[in-house]
Amino acid sequence: MAADPLGSPSVGTRFDVRRKLGAGAMGVVYEAWDRVRDQRVALKTLTDVQPAPLLALKREFRSVATVSHPNLVTFYELLSDGEQWLLSMEYVEGTDFTRYVRARDVCDVDRLRHTLPQIIRAVHALHAAGFLHRDLKPSN
Repeated sequence: MAADPLGSPSVGTRFDVRRKLGAGAMGVVYEAWDRVRDQRVALKTLTDVQPAPLLALKREFRSVATVSHPNLVTFYELLSDGEQWLLSMEYVEGTDFTRYVRARDVCDVDRLRHTLPQIIRAVHALHAAGFLHRDLKPSN
């Protein structure tokens, strides 16, 4: 199991971890201030540093880091701090897709019409670059 990013001396020197944003199958994502970049970032950490999850994180970084599109999050760095692995990326303020398009448990059709083309353009950019998004869901 990976170390807690709040307890890592190297991470604490570079990143000021502010709060947990969410967790998924591979790891936990935090909001942090990157002192080197002098900006707010999202940090994805692995919860399991066994070879398979680590390889998946490295593949994710190497593939998506080469694709630039306004509707895709920018990946910055893949970092190692001993046993701990971090992926730093652009922090995007907002909410997940489902919450955005639903108002009082009713679909906001105007928001849906505005948002779906953005999602389609982002997925198309990945496909055009030869990649497949394998975790497409409202929270992503």
